[in-house]
Amino acid sequence: MKKLSTLILALFITVACIGQKANLKLNLEEGKTYTQNMEMESTINQNVGGQDMEIIMKTSSITKYKIRQILDEGYLMELSYSKVAMSMGLPQGSVEFSSENPKEGDVFSSIFSSIIDKPFEAVVTPLGRVVKLSGLDKLWEDMINNAEEIPEAQKQQMQKQIKNMYGEKSMRGSMESAMAIYPEKPVKKGAQWTVNTKIETGMVATSIATYTYIGKEGDLARIEGLAKIITEDTQEFSEVNGMEMRFDLEGQATSSFLINRKSGWVMEANIGQEIEGTSFIKESVQVPNGMEIPIKIKTEQVLKGDQ
Repeated sequence: MKKLSTLILALFITVACIGQKANLKLNLEEGKTYTQNMEMESTINQNVGGQDMEIIMKTSSITKYKIRQILDEGYLMELSYSKVAMSMGLPQGSVEFSSENPKEGDVFSSIFSSIIDKPFEAVVTPLGRVVKLSGLDKLWEDMINNAEEIPEAQKQQMQKQIKNMYGEKSMRGSMESAMAIYPEKPVKKGAQWTVNTKIETGMVATSIATYTYIGKEGDLARIEGLAKIITEDTQEFSEVNGMEMRFDLEGQATSSFLINRKSGWVMEANIGQEIEGTSFIKESVQVPNGMEIPIKIKTEQVLKGDQ
């Protein structure tokens, strides 16, 4: 009888554990600062006028998120960069820019260095949605306008280039790609849910991601994702590096996140993305007949969090 009671108790415990749901969301502390270290490498293959061309772009950043206030809609955050760096491997050579190594005549590194520890604001929901982001574009504009070594005629073009890579629209998409991964309600192991995210980095795309709760790993929880990515407004041209361009691309992304079970903060993430299609350059004085360029982009991104 005692053995039977023990067996029944063990069975109840097992069933209870199986039925437990995880409340996966951001649960951040007011006054605390959280950190995210990002490393990303993109390989861009294009065929321009019948000639194959490969560009390897690497970007890295360290961003601090200080929780200034807990609001009804989420968290008022003060963000700032601790590091910004970028390198490009081009057919004609390589270039590198870093906030940690500004040199005389290196305009981009000087601009990156000048924005370090300069605050801007965001409001983020517990599900990782960015409902407000302000102050970042103004910071970049001020940094570039105050740079005496940049000719006035080039400042506007440089502002557009910087905003495409690091402006508010790009930052919003980057933040949501790393944060908007949570389900709307507590879930059991194996549960799935869908999250749509808008990405703007010179081109506009939509990511439709299906996430799966894999389970607990000590103090962490693992979430894995599979996303379909499609460019929007494929008939609309926008200015990219001084040329009117549009993109017709699609592909997919895979992701794996380890989040702190208490705070919900992403402690580690690996995101792989492959998209391909065609970019179109509009007819202009520089390109009288316009141009169609087959393009394939493969990106690997690694995130490391601290709290």
